[in-house]
Amino acid sequence: MFFTLWMMKNTKEIKKDVYYYVILTLVSILLVGGCKSVAYFSLGLKVDPLTWEAAYHAKNVYLDYNNQNKNLEVSGIYELLFRSAYLYFKERIFFDQGQIREEIDLELDQLDEISTQNKYTGLFKGKNLIYILMESIDSWLVTEEVMPTLTQLEKTGWNFTNRYAPSFGGGQTINSEFAMNTGLYAIENGKAIYNYDQNTYSQSLASLFRKNGYSAISIHTNTGNFYNRTFFHQALGYDMHYALDDIYTINHRDYNYYNDSDLIKSDDTYHDIVREEPFLSFVITYSAHVPYDNTNERCMSNPYQLAIKGNLELSCIRNLARETDEMLKVLLQRLQQDGLLENTVLVLATDHYSYGYSDLEMMRQYKNTTSDYLLQNVPLVIWTPGLEHQEISTLMDTADILPTLFNLFDISYQPKYYVGTDVFSSRHENFVYFSKDIFYDGKTLYDSNMKLVENEVYVNDILKKIREKMNLNNQMIISDYFKGK
Repeated sequence: MFFTLWMMKNTKEIKKDVYYYVILTLVSILLVGGCKSVAYFSLGLKVDPLTWEAAYHAKNVYLDYNNQNKNLEVSGIYELLFRSAYLYFKERIFFDQGQIREEIDLELDQLDEISTQNKYTGLFKGKNLIYILMESIDSWLVTEEVMPTLTQLEKTGWNFTNRYAPSFGGGQTINSEFAMNTGLYAIENGKAIYNYDQNTYSQSLASLFRKNGYSAISIHTNTGNFYNRTFFHQALGYDMHYALDDIYTINHRDYNYYNDSDLIKSDDTYHDIVREEPFLSFVITYSAHVPYDNTNERCMSNPYQLAIKGNLELSCIRNLARETDEMLKVLLQRLQQDGLLENTVLVLATDHYSYGYSDLEMMRQYKNTTSDYLLQNVPLVIWTPGLEHQEISTLMDTADILPTLFNLFDISYQPKYYVGTDVFSSRHENFVYFSKDIFYDGKTLYDSNMKLVENEVYVNDILKKIREKMNLNNQMIISDYFKGK
């Protein structure tokens, strides 16, 4: 604009015919394009979109353009306006979400309607739910020595011994987080799932619990920008996401929320989690997060006396796991003191196996497997006072947790809207699947490259089911299928 005004002011003697204005316009466009190109290339190279670094990387933020705060931070208000308009019209012209939704409807109409009722229906109806995503708490850490509280909860509640946490898309924590909340998996299209924060998730955990009179909050130590949780969790149906790094900075709270137990010891955060009944609280722990070396200052202390001489990494992860266990211990104590324990259900689910711990051979020996896929067998515990203990060996994965909870809490839902299934229903199938056409049926880990003779029909039948599930999963997400439902 400055260039154009300068030219018009300093070219008074030149005849201003149509060619003058055409040339001036073209030069202006070239200048704008040049400046825009310099700005674009100055963002650097993009990183792998399926890694957690993509959430922060400027080039990835610009290309995805789905994180509202980050969009403005990276591109500024003028580019925000123009790029948003460009992407809006591009989507409307070249991508017909409505047609995809109609195709999904036709596909779902062909599914058999199976009753969601079973002997566990409504077992927890009306109770409060504290749903805890346990960062990196692997099964080999759940011992009397390291995690006595969780060990006791496993022994007295429902212990799901064959639950797997497969990874789809980028970021194993956010993948499980999404599956635990939606009964779907992150889509593998090079775009991180948290960038679908403009989608409608009307059939999610929080959305349906709120529809049934519950308040619903989520809470995590990190900033709200990380994995776009502030906006993403609102899209998932929560009344509020408490990003404690942001709150700590603003309000100068005197607690170190990187220690999980401080979430409960602090009256502020305890009363964020434990609210007026009935309530749903989704809590994401942090303490056992990588790294497990001297770059993590929490690894340099030994508060629970669980150090192993000469092994800093093992000492670190043991103490960090105990910190998560301490949170569970204090939570049970405070709920008991407040008279809320009897009416509260705890669901404790690990996000992923402890892949940040270097001794994979030890983990393989513990889990009796040589497969990295089967290492993804991780804890899931459901506990409430008076619950009859069960060791539940049914094969299940993370997406199955949500439909199971809907049934237990007698929350009305449409089973066909989820790739996960209620573990206790007749619809549940006895296999778990991973990316790249790999599945496990409790005996054998199969993949599409195996040379089979006897089991070929059986394997192809299951692979067909998996591909149908994942295609439906992906189409639901990219088409914003639940918009208006």
